[in-house]
Amino acid sequence: VDTHVRAWMRRSGVQGPWPASDYVLALVGPDDSAEAVVRQAKRLAVALHAPWAAIHIERPTDPEAAARAARHTLAIAAELGADTEIRQAEAPNLVTALLDCAQARNANHLVIGRAPGSAWRRLLGRRLADALLRRAPEYAIHVVPAASEAARRPPARRRSWKETDWAPWLSVTVMMAAVTGVGVAGRGFLPTEAANMVYLAVVVGAAVLWGTYPALFAASLGLFTWDFFFVAPIYTVTIENPQDIVTGLVFGAVAILTGSLAGRTRAEARAARARVESLRRIGAFSRRLGTPTTEPDLLSEVARQAADLAGRAVVLTAQDQELTVQAAEPVPAALDEGAWAAARWAAQHSEQTGRGTSTLPSASWRFLPLHTVREQLGVLGVQADTDLDDARLQALEALSDQAAVALERVRLATESARAAALEDTQALRTALLASLGHDLRTPLTGIQGAAGTLRGAWETLTPDTRADLLASIEQDVSRMARFLANIADLTRLESGEIRPRLASIPVAQVAEAAIARLADPLHVATDVPPDLTVQADAALLEQVLFNVLDNAVKYAPSGSTVRVRAEARHREVAIAISDEGVGIPAEDLPHVFDSFFRVRRGDRTAPGTGLGLAIARGLTEAMGGRIEARSPSPYAAQQGSPGTEITIHLAMGAA
Repeated sequence: VDTHVRAWMRRSGVQGPWPASDYVLALVGPDDSAEAVVRQAKRLAVALHAPWAAIHIERPTDPEAAARAARHTLAIAAELGADTEIRQAEAPNLVTALLDCAQARNANHLVIGRAPGSAWRRLLGRRLADALLRRAPEYAIHVVPAASEAARRPPARRRSWKETDWAPWLSVTVMMAAVTGVGVAGRGFLPTEAANMVYLAVVVGAAVLWGTYPALFAASLGLFTWDFFFVAPIYTVTIENPQDIVTGLVFGAVAILTGSLAGRTRAEARAARARVESLRRIGAFSRRLGTPTTEPDLLSEVARQAADLAGRAVVLTAQDQELTVQAAEPVPAALDEGAWAAARWAAQHSEQTGRGTSTLPSASWRFLPLHTVREQLGVLGVQADTDLDDARLQALEALSDQAAVALERVRLATESARAAALEDTQALRTALLASLGHDLRTPLTGIQGAAGTLRGAWETLTPDTRADLLASIEQDVSRMARFLANIADLTRLESGEIRPRLASIPVAQVAEAAIARLADPLHVATDVPPDLTVQADAALLEQVLFNVLDNAVKYAPSGSTVRVRAEARHREVAIAISDEGVGIPAEDLPHVFDSFFRVRRGDRTAPGTGLGLAIARGLTEAMGGRIEARSPSPYAAQQGSPGTEITIHLAMGAA
């Protein structure tokens, strides 16, 4: 019902939430209460038997550490079964972006953290909880306090004066000194108001280049120097005129507004560049990881890509319940005991461990799990000389995710190929056993019956009857010998033991020898030029022609003609054998040269093993030629069956 209602809402443009079912949405922020929010949302979803999601709304002004903490909390939410999402704050403020996401998901329970906020925000009612209560009365708002251990966390260490970047401050001082020198030199013709605007330009430039605080420093310094050098009485700092007070306020307002806008613009530009770089890297990973077709090549490529990001990389996979190094860049990559412990923990618990994480942070390596929905595949380890920044960490996480998918793809492809090979082997084994059961049992039964009759009634049988029984035994023995010879030839072909000795041989002579081996060669018509030669092995070509002729005679009706033709075609010789038999259905033509394949007509199958044409193809290809079949045959009788034509193509012999 919920699915149909949400689909109808999207089609009709109806704003949510629509109470078809409960849906819990947790807002993951950069504050200390984020993890408590996620766990409270999980408990609420379990109590309501409702789906839930965790969302983090990125803002350009958020520091990298806050964004990293939010992603860590989202990973915890994903482990708890939430649908996670990171959305950019395209809306004017956080409340609007959150409500847009809640309407898109038709959520009716919002779980947020209780951020401390400032006294000014509390006074103006600009805290998130107050804004949601005012603007979203149709939602159930759950406000979660920060965890107690987070409240006892020591305050962040402030940077000392030695760690401060003094370049902006010195640059502002130099710019003010230069502007003042130029102004003093041209004070005779430069009005006081003009000097004021020049100093204001310096304030704007400082705000654009370095932000709010250097801009405020430039405003204060500019106001002092302007009053000292240009406002009467000169060389004294006196603020008596209300215009001077207005000028100072304008300097400060311009510095604050321009600095904040410039800082936000730089932050948005950095975020945009980071997103573009992340997308570029993800696209590059997809292209590079999609090329390797074997697992060693794929793991080597993963190690190279990770080493480009972090300096040193290693890929470990599980072999016999133990991690082993499969690829490293550069080689060798030595892991100490602490690194091995972190790698095993990452593989067992599918979470990041090592340097820069909360699990075994003393290790010199950082390990990222390679896991998919189906299984844990291994870990990716990186070692950098410095701590990984947010952009490189995001790229490594994307690389580990894509590497896991690519590794699973390669393994599934290998398993599929192995399964297909086993299936083909099983099919051949089944066909061989079926052929053995039919093509050996039938002649053996005939031999046994004829031999028993001869032994038990030899004296009472006429000479003609004894001759017929002996001839049937001889025929059945020949049939069994031919079957076993075909099996032996097929085995030799598949093992590569047959190595043809090519020479220029006359086609007519080999064709006559093959026809002479047939049981009934009377209905075979030949049209082969006596001087036509091919590059082939005489014994193998004779066997090919005999197998094709035997197949044609088997399917040709009584009294019909089998034709053998040969002609030169573009530096090769085409030997065509056509019959006037029942033909081959179009769907069976691609399989006539497969082992143990026999065309069925209703419930009846022509006697044979289905190996003759398969051996003919193997021998022809061994001699560098090719063989093809088509049906109906162009030389079949007009009133007869469609017939079949099998053509053997071989290289032309030397003149």
